[in-house]
Amino acid sequence: MLSSVKMREMLLTNLDILLKLEYLEKQAFQNTADIKVIFDSLKRLLNASQEPITHVGYRRLNEKD
Repeated sequence: MLSSVKMREMLLTNLDILLKLEYLEKQAFQNTADIKVIFDSLKRLLNASQEPITHVGYRRLNEKD
């Protein structure tokens, strides 16, 4: 009897895990477009040309730009 109870618990646990995975998969498909927009924006920010930084303030006597 003890083994049948353990089997039932394992099956229910696995069923819960499978249901949660299915739910997460559905959410992932719904959010795919949003994630794509985020990654495209990040790529644009990373590939943006960087302008040289101009220093503001005082310079020391022997310091050059």
